[in-house]
Amino acid sequence: MTYLGKEVLMEGTRQELIDHMLVLLVEIHFLKSRIEPHDCGHIHTTISTLEYRVKELKDQLSEENKVIS
Repeated sequence: MTYLGKEVLMEGTRQELIDHMLVLLVEIHFLKSRIEPHDCGHIHTTISTLEYRVKELKDQLSEENKVIS
């Protein structure tokens, strides 16, 4: 990983980025199955954080597509 200010970008091949994103999506799905009516704020926070990371990876992959095209 490369640290650029507050932003952390993952370096690796396109396939590694996709694999990483898929693992995060599986984890998000699992965490959503553990949500109960109350006392789960920490799970909601974790889900939000992971969803944001997935968005970052999608954006990074999208940018790579623009460079390749």
